[in-house]
Amino acid sequence: MRQLNDQILFAVGIATIVAAAVLTSSPARSETIAGDRIVIIDGDTVALPPIGGGRGERIRLLDIDAPETHRPRCAVEQLAARAAADKLAHLRRFL
Repeated sequence: MRQLNDQILFAVGIATIVAAAVLTSSPARSETIAGDRIVIIDGDTVALPPIGGGRGERIRLLDIDAPETHRPRCAVEQLAARAAADKLAHLRRFL
């Protein structure tokens, strides 16, 4: 019985901590960015401009592995990297 009481007390304590964190945290700030302001780094990375005096952000697309445009290992990789970046730039038009 004591073990059950300890588990219940532990669960209530965790729930209280989570509730306090949620209730006291400030909401995430969001802002719309025009697609033409997004900079294509390569086929799987984009850069967002600074917002409200802050810093810009680099964002890597999840589950995409495109060749790197920076320091390609050979001419074929350089061509593939450029093609991937061009495709991402084309998709940016739909943002």
